[in-house]
Order: sequence, then structure tokens, then C-alpha cells
Amino acid sequence: MKKLVLLTSIIIFFCNCAKEDQLSPSYNDRDWYSNEDSNDPVQHACYLLYEKYGIPIFVNDTIGYENRGIDAYGNPIIYYKIIDMAYTLGSPITSDDSYMQSRVHTLIEKPADQLAGVDFLDKYLFPILPEKLHFNSILLLDSLYETSKISADLTHLPAYYGLTTLAIAQIPQIASMTEDKKQEQAYTILAFLASNELAKDAVSLADFYEISQAYYGGIVNPANPRMPGGRYEKYGFLDYGSNWDPSNDTKDPSEWIYRNITDKNVDLEDYIFACFQYEEKEFISKYAEYPLVLEKYNIIRELLIKINYL
Repeated sequence: MKKLVLLTSIIIFFCNCAKEDQLSPSYNDRDWYSNEDSNDPVQHACYLLYEKYGIPIFVNDTIGYENRGIDAYGNPIIYYKIIDMAYTLGSPITSDDSYMQSRVHTLIEKPADQLAGVDFLDKYLFPILPEKLHFNSILLLDSLYETSKISADLTHLPAYYGLTTLAIAQIPQIASMTEDKKQEQAYTILAFLASNELAKDAVSLADFYEISQAYYGGIVNPANPRMPGGRYEKYGFLDYGSNWDPSNDTKDPSEWIYRNITDKNVDLEDYIFACFQYEEKEFISKYAEYPLVLEKYNIIRELLIKINYL
């Protein structure tokens, strides 16, 4: 009986060895999200930044390829790894807003602009990012738009933050900006990231929105008893909406009689941006005459401190 058990074990052992000889690669062990050094100036700059911050930087959404043998007809099987901004973990794509919205983008053509984008990350954006933020990669783009599947309208996005990447648009425009404008653009991207995180907690933002709730989407108009005129700060806003409606030839928008008030999302981003742009004492001094502004500022500042953005 013992001999039979031993013989059976030997047979199983050799069968297993034979099976292992026929194993095929899984292709799951390659780290696509990394930068390798290169003689190419752009790739070398991306590699240096990767070494410095540990975040892979790409200027192309195709980040690598791999030869995976041949097919039944003898043709090579080439796999291309592409950054998918719509990728979502653990659920089908139709379970989130990607079902109703999709993003289109264009790549940066000029190497000089690509290098300027890498420099922008190193000098302006990375130094102000909170330590808590982690990106699988950063993709530098020429343009980035969001389009609805029920409409042909395109909405410009300065950035998009997904599971696979933080995509940053307008790099050629950033390349030609002054130093102050580049810093402002970095704060704009940071405000975009912070607003996305704060928007996840509607309860925390309820008090902020309540202060100017009656004015969102309204028009400052002498004939409007609810909003008869005056500067936008009176109603708790840091700016008017983007749809200006001047009633005269005055060059200063603050003197226009008819003015559109911004919506909730833009209002939130304006205050987040202000928290990054101004020191607390500077902001309080600047808007000392506008109690609604200060009240909303204090709410957002406390929330940003709570999520470790300040």
C-alpha cells in the first residue's frame, strides 16, 4: 500500500512539472505607471520629476506597448497601454456620471510646450499640493472637454481627476503665461481638486450655500427689490457670473447696472481659490465691509483645514 501511495505521488509530481512547462505569461507584473530615463529631452524631464516626486508624468495617453506573441494567423499581437480617464474600479462604467458624460482631449504637439508643462508642475503646482493627495499619474494635455451624451455641447475643463490620472489641460497657454499667472493657474487646479472633495459632503456645504441661496442665478437690477444693485460682495459673492450684461459703456464691470450672479459651483470655487490666494489677515482686511463674504470665507477655510488642504 505504501508503495502504491509513493508511486502515485511521483506520478502527480511529474505531471505537475509538465504542466508548468506549458504556462504562459500573465502580463500582470509590469508597472506601466512609471517613467524611464531617455535621451529625449521631454522624457528625460519627466523622468527627473518622477525621481523627485514619485509621480509618473506623461505627455501622451498611450504610455507603452508590449509584444504578446502571435495570433492564429501568424500576426504579432501588440498590446498598447492607454490611459483611460473614465476608468472606475469595481463597478461598470455605466454606474457613474461617465454614462451621461464623456471627455475628449487633444495632445500637446510642440516639445517646447511639453517641457514647459513639466516645468509648471515642478515650480508651481507640486509645491502647493497637500501631502494627502496621491495621483497614479499626471497627463499633460493641450485641451480637455466634457460632452454630454444627450447634447453636442462641449464644456472646457481645466483639469480632470480620475482613478488613473490627473489630466491637466491648457499647457500651451500656460507655457506663455507670466510667473504670476502660472501661480494663479496652479491655485485654480488646486481649487478644482478641493471643490471636488468638498462636494462629496453636501451636509458640510449646506451652511455655506444657505447664506446666498436666494441670490444664485439672479440679476442685479434697480427694478429688482430683492437685488436692487450695488457691488456683488453685498450678496456674499466674490465675483459676478461669466454672462455679463452691461447696460452702458462703463468699462468697470462693478459699475454696470444689470449683472448676472454666479451659480453655486462657481461660488464655491471662488471661495476655495481665495483661501489659497490670500493670507487670512489679508482677506479679512480686504472684505471687512462685507459680513456675508467673511461668513462664507470662514466656513470654507475651516472645511479646507479639516480635509488637510490648508
